[in-house]
Amino acid sequence: MVAGFLGIFGGVPGIKTIFFNSPSIEIQGLMPTVVFDEGYDLQKDDPKFSLKGLLKVSNPNDHDISISEMKLYGITRATSGYHWPNSGQPLVYRLNVAGVLDSKEDVIKARATGYLRFQFAHFENTEEKGIMHPPMSAQGTDGGNPVFYIYTPTYDEIFKYNESRRPYEVVDELGKNELYFAVTFNNELIKIAPAQLLNLQHLSKEQWEKDETRTNTFNAAREMKSPR
Repeated sequence: MVAGFLGIFGGVPGIKTIFFNSPSIEIQGLMPTVVFDEGYDLQKDDPKFSLKGLLKVSNPNDHDISISEMKLYGITRATSGYHWPNSGQPLVYRLNVAGVLDSKEDVIKARATGYLRFQFAHFENTEEKGIMHPPMSAQGTDGGNPVFYIYTPTYDEIFKYNESRRPYEVVDELGKNELYFAVTFNNELIKIAPAQLLNLQHLSKEQWEKDETRTNTFNAAREMKSPR
């Protein structure tokens, strides 16, 4: 009976492969990127844009792997200066934003390193302060005020607010282990550590579509991030 069981799985090495060698990945960095709609750039007030991300990942396995999902999730707070009138506390949001592939390619070859593009949200950038997009809900409290569960973010839930609503910087919570980018792989969420998260970049649609421009921007951002 034992011999038959071993034979089904190709002997002891087969059992090790099936039960003990889970696939793994090595995150080399994530570059969050503002990609402006046609006719907009960082010099214009209230620009329309998308938040995207370029993920560099290494595959140490002996077989190809596929990655097609990411998430942006965790706690953030209103940056627009809008506060609850009674307590003076900022609005608290619990985000759960899906990151979907921004290209057809989702495969990293065995023993290779590659880049994957993801789209997280598009910002029309026209909302009043404190406005939230449905679907959303309020559950639990923080300092006596509701915590809002958000799936489609607005400007001041992701970016530091300024009157021209130009997306210069992401919220501080991304560097404080409160808000995370994460990769969905092998039925697990793998968090992007603050050290792996590059500074926010700004590209046009044309620049984002060019492989050389994307990778050069990534490498320059990683060089700036590296300790000296």
